[in-house]
Amino acid sequence: MTKPQGEDTHQKTVRGRVQNALLGARNVGGRDRAEAVLAHRSVGLDDQLAHEATEAAHQVADLAAEGDWRGATDLAHRTATEVAQQVQAPESKKPTRAEVVERVKGHRRATDKPAPEVRVPAHGGARRQQRPRRQ
Repeated sequence: MTKPQGEDTHQKTVRGRVQNALLGARNVGGRDRAEAVLAHRSVGLDDQLAHEATEAAHQVADLAAEGDWRGATDLAHRTATEVAQQVQAPESKKPTRAEVVERVKGHRRATDKPAPEVRVPAHGGARRQQRPRRQ
């Protein structure tokens, strides 16, 4: 099987997780495990895609039970690729450029003010001035 071109990391992760679950459905007792994995939210599927993948897991298990391992494997790969193409990328948590600029401006304004000097103990009981470290 060739991997689809232009696939982002989220789609690649979803394809791998769905494919592993579906390929596991070929084994004895794998159908239940595949259902549990596909129902779990960390896979990144919404309800409709999870249902579609679960139906495919049942078909894969049935094909494997009939002895058609090649057909089960092909169905698993094909379904995983189709589901990965339909999945939506999650919202990016990276701050926008404008938010970063505002935050940096705030830091610069804060560092423009001279920091108060503090007297700290020095050798021989004397006290010396120490400026706070720059952040």
